[in-house]
Amino acid sequence: MRILAIGDFHGKFFLTREFLKKNKIDFIVSPGDLPDAVRLRNVIYKNWKELNFKKMKFYEILGLKKTRKLVLEDDISQHKIFKKLDSLNIPVFLIVGNGDYGNAIEYTEYAPLKLSYKIESECKNSDNIHCMSLKIKKIREVSIIGIDSSVFFMFKRGIRNAKKKLIELFRSAKQPVIFLAHEPPYGTKLDVTRYKRSPRYGQHAGDKLVREIIERFQPALCICGHVHENQGKEKIGKTLVVNSGFGRRKECAIININKKINVKFLKL
Repeated sequence: MRILAIGDFHGKFFLTREFLKKNKIDFIVSPGDLPDAVRLRNVIYKNWKELNFKKMKFYEILGLKKTRKLVLEDDISQHKIFKKLDSLNIPVFLIVGNGDYGNAIEYTEYAPLKLSYKIESECKNSDNIHCMSLKIKKIREVSIIGIDSSVFFMFKRGIRNAKKKLIELFRSAKQPVIFLAHEPPYGTKLDVTRYKRSPRYGQHAGDKLVREIIERFQPALCICGHVHENQGKEKIGKTLVVNSGFGRRKECAIININKKINVKFLKL
């Protein structure tokens, strides 16, 4: 069984049916971040203290008109990448990244904005793309369980509920399990921010809940993204953690699951 792991497209798409056929890919697993989001990221970095310490909202800094323009442009960008993924006519298992727009958007600093496209809604209209937000799905010999970044836009109660749901899913899952998350598990070489313009340069930007679940249930594989600089792999106990890389920069990973798991990192 051969899996293509690719995410963090950020408005750029290079996958083709020919590539998938040539490499005998059975399905795609994506840790999210479809829209461009580059300009919004720059706003975040420039106004880091105001957004994170003074708890200001985007529209309080930029004004509602400019915020709406940037967000709606990314909303459309997300839709375009989603449609291109869908056109590959292959199963795709997707979660909502921190740059994506999903049903939890009402809890973010972008509110009050009305969006045309949300990943969960688009998945309902697709035969190929499956939204794995706190869900489990069996395909071939593996079970896939997903957690997206949207839970971390919610209040603490939302995070507690997400943890409870994940525990239920893992207890019901048959091995081997692929754990799909946007952020890498906290405290590895895969989650250290190496982008010098980032306010979190040199810090671990991973997720502690993802780490906790891996340590507790030891899934065979965890596929993640988010930290663009850290395409690579690392072991946590018996779990192989794979950061698929920066899809906007054509990075991805082909994962062959047989008796052993083999990973090949490449550029399209």
